Amino acid sequence: MIVLDQCQAARDPLRQGSFLENLVTLVGKLPQTSLATLAVGLAMLAILVGWSASCPEPGPLAAMAVGIAASGLLALQTFGVETVGEIPLGLPEFTAPNSGSWSSSGRVLSASR
Repeated sequence: MIVLDQCQAARDPLRQGSFLENLVTLVGKLPQTSLATLAVGLAMLAILVGWSASCPEPGPLAAMAVGIAASGLLALQTFGVETVGEIPLGLPEFTAPNSGSWSSSGRVLSASR
């Protein structure tokens, strides 16, 4: 039930309904689902479940590594699987905070006690 509730929240975070409403919505939107994206998602779930049952290493790390490798080697974007895209290299440029942001630092520090 939790997974189905989260599926609906991921597809439409502004609309929250009961478990039954979410199930009906999910089933109704199945024809709009990309089969390649569904296959990748099911493969990731299989890795997560299978890996955690057989290995002490964290399954999410393995699923992420397999997903990155599959995306690059199989060119999943050509099959309609959406990816993050190009990630810039290096660190962002360092900038000092502007002086206006220091005025609220006292409130932040006092709230953290």
